[in-house]
Amino acid sequence: MLATLSIALLLGACSTNKYLSRDSRSTGVLSNDTIQRHASAGPLRIRSARVISSNEEAFLSKLTMVSQAQSSIDAAYYLFADDYTSSAFAAELIAAARRGVRVRLLLDYHATYKDLDLFSMMEKHGNTGQGSLQVRFYNRPTRNIIMDAAYITLRCSDMTMNSETLCRDAKKAKITELFGTEIIDGDLAADIGISNLNVGASGLFLSGLYSKNPELMALAITQSDAAEEQPSSGNLADISGEDVQGLVKLAGIYWKSRTGNLFQQLVAKIKLAFVFAIYGDVLDQMYGAIAERLPIERRDLAEAVRDWSYVTDYMHQKLLLTDRRYMQLGGRNMEDTYNLSAATQDSGQLFDDTDVHAELATGGESVEFAFERMWNFRTMVASVDEVRQHAPNEFASNAAGISAAREACENVTGAENDQFCFEREFIAHAVLREEREARRYDEMMHRAEHFRQQIYPLMGAQDSTTIRIDSDAQLFYVENIPFSGDPDGPLQGRTYGARNGQEARSGKRIHSLVLAALESVCRTATAESPKRVIINNAYFFPPSNLVDMLTKMLDGRLDCRHVDVKILTNSLESTDLAVTNLFARHVMFAFSDHIRSVRDQQKAASFSYFEIQRVPGPIKFSLHSKVWVLGDDLLVGSANADIRSYMMDANNAIMIRDSTDMVQQYIAMVDQMLADPVRTKNLSEYYLTTAREQVIEEDLQAFRGFLQAIGINEKLSPEQLAEVERRFVDLLNLIYSLTRDGLEGALGTPKAQDRFNRIFKLI
Repeated sequence: MLATLSIALLLGACSTNKYLSRDSRSTGVLSNDTIQRHASAGPLRIRSARVISSNEEAFLSKLTMVSQAQSSIDAAYYLFADDYTSSAFAAELIAAARRGVRVRLLLDYHATYKDLDLFSMMEKHGNTGQGSLQVRFYNRPTRNIIMDAAYITLRCSDMTMNSETLCRDAKKAKITELFGTEIIDGDLAADIGISNLNVGASGLFLSGLYSKNPELMALAITQSDAAEEQPSSGNLADISGEDVQGLVKLAGIYWKSRTGNLFQQLVAKIKLAFVFAIYGDVLDQMYGAIAERLPIERRDLAEAVRDWSYVTDYMHQKLLLTDRRYMQLGGRNMEDTYNLSAATQDSGQLFDDTDVHAELATGGESVEFAFERMWNFRTMVASVDEVRQHAPNEFASNAAGISAAREACENVTGAENDQFCFEREFIAHAVLREEREARRYDEMMHRAEHFRQQIYPLMGAQDSTTIRIDSDAQLFYVENIPFSGDPDGPLQGRTYGARNGQEARSGKRIHSLVLAALESVCRTATAESPKRVIINNAYFFPPSNLVDMLTKMLDGRLDCRHVDVKILTNSLESTDLAVTNLFARHVMFAFSDHIRSVRDQQKAASFSYFEIQRVPGPIKFSLHSKVWVLGDDLLVGSANADIRSYMMDANNAIMIRDSTDMVQQYIAMVDQMLADPVRTKNLSEYYLTTAREQVIEEDLQAFRGFLQAIGINEKLSPEQLAEVERRFVDLLNLIYSLTRDGLEGALGTPKAQDRFNRIFKLI
């Protein structure tokens, strides 16, 4: 009776959660029905499947899938680089399309905009044969964002008004007229919530935003009335064409803008805003730098503020599906650092990661349907042509032309001569789109050939760490998606963030499933059959719901006496995202302080915390896996154990059930790593015995190095630097105090949980 009451109390908040089966709600045990309600596809039956820890084996597997594809290729990646392995992969995609395969590539807008020419080129060459190749970008700028960019870059002189107030009114009227009547593919753009307009210098501003170039953003904002004057010499009269005239206009904007103090101030402010943006709402000044130039009614428009707050919702999925039969996913991006080993890359950074490859017997059509649901979500997804309309990359792709013109005209005297010199030299050195795409094709083929001749023969030198998945295992494809809804109803979109207790309904199916699985482990563990939980994850900075669940497991409020919990993540020396680790350390201090003071030794799970160590040598190895051992189940995917993955990003994963041998082999592999003091270090005792004040000083030194590495310290006065450092320390203390509140129950209220996630969602 007492046990039943305890379960009812713990599950009371979830009693109406339609993603939990009746059995799961009443017992706390994860049922197949509950997993299926969370899954976008499954159960998937397999002909064969394996867990791949070898970078090279994982990449060669993908290359084989593409080269052997006969009808369809669907791929989604966060990063898609322009190096050796990515070029070999891109060349295979083009070859597949030419021989008759339908190829669809979904990418993250923020991460890949800088290589827009590359993807234009891939489409061009991939549509010259019997098949097709399309590229789309996830998380396009919303209509509100484009309208704001238009307002702050429109010139008052275009309004023919003398009064500032009248100018504002005229700009608003023009924006209302243009955006209110825009039609996209026969639909009113306002009804879809998107826009492809380029008004004022909005396209230049967005190009700067997505190429992470503060100078371009400042150019767009500070363009003067003279920015659109005609070229000052007839020497340019012979140049014609829309592209060239666009470059002339950009040259004028650049020259006029860079000469004023306002421009330099804006560059510094926007660059600082990029730094602050990673610290969430407390320090997020990106919208503030923009909003101060907007009219009050738009500055306070809740929908616009929300859109800017989630402007970096990433498409963080990694998926390759060919012929609806072969599937591979995990944490690896399409880049050398994820695809090579020490045998094929002798310096720089390499990521250790995990993929699952499967030949499906059933369920491939369901995985394809899940991909198409994202692919066709027009509210957030744009084609290459649409991106070129609302955020043309002509200036962002001509940095060499800017530098050459600046150098050539450095000693020219006279303002008019200076501007003409810059225009002339910029046009002479700028590269138009057709030539840029031709260069990208030649570079891609050269790199692909280098891969085939120089890198491929060396692959396979590393020991394979493949673990076979039992043939009768069940696989479930689970996603974090931008749609809300119940499992038995239609999906709705777009979601912004998530609410604890409504994780699955908010689209965060992976995190909802992890929470249910953690509780299930405790419910099913016995003295005769103890259970393991291993969080093998690159970035451990848990959202408030995971903080709450782990706390119950580790202080004994949830009886987990037969469960062992181990966390393996990066150290400051091994990570590629130092800020995440700096913040996460103070979560661990809060955990340690709480466990030391209130832990019920009889009921609590055992716990230890390990970090990857930096091994001396020319290569920096960094953990990038996102793997969860959840008792007898294994979850492999792209979602990190951090707030961003929960609140912001689209992710995917495979939940593997009924493969006991595979899970035990994976646990043995991790245990071997944890037992090796060269590779990992147990820091559980460190967090119990080290003064947090000492760690704050260490973190501050690391933060100063971060600011210096990105050059922001050169843009700030000593007073501004001191203010940034003060805010950084305040955040460390806030993380500790909010986490400690959560461990002591204060974070249990929805308002407090939401605040914790909202503040740190961008990290």
